[in-house]
Amino acid sequence: MAIHFSLSLLLLLVLCTVTFQSPHTSHTNITIVVTNSVTSGPSRTYSAYAVYRGSLFGAMKRLQQSDDFEFTYSEHPDYGPFVESVNGLAGDFSQRTYWQLKIRKPDGTIILADVGVGCYLPTFNDEIILNFTTY
Repeated sequence: MAIHFSLSLLLLLVLCTVTFQSPHTSHTNITIVVTNSVTSGPSRTYSAYAVYRGSLFGAMKRLQQSDDFEFTYSEHPDYGPFVESVNGLAGDFSQRTYWQLKIRKPDGTIILADVGVGCYLPTFNDEIILNFTTY
């Protein structure tokens, strides 16, 4: 029984070593696609990354510093950052427009995010869709 327990513990340690990434060296590659459903304008695609267990917000801030991608946001005390504009196009309450956050998973499934950019933790090869749309 002691040998079985030891082998099980060794197997668990090996699996943990293989599957868990170091928080200091790994990152998650993602794509950010900016689309406009209101005017059907051209989309723009950006390559970005989130750090280990990092939020989409951090990836967007990093991308903003290194590419021609820009966004503005306001900080809500309960819900975190709220995207106001992307690449100079701002949502407008009177026009009923806003930036919608959708995720295309590697299998092609598209989901509406149930959290904002400050809470969404991208997974490997997510395609983040920032879609300008109406409500």
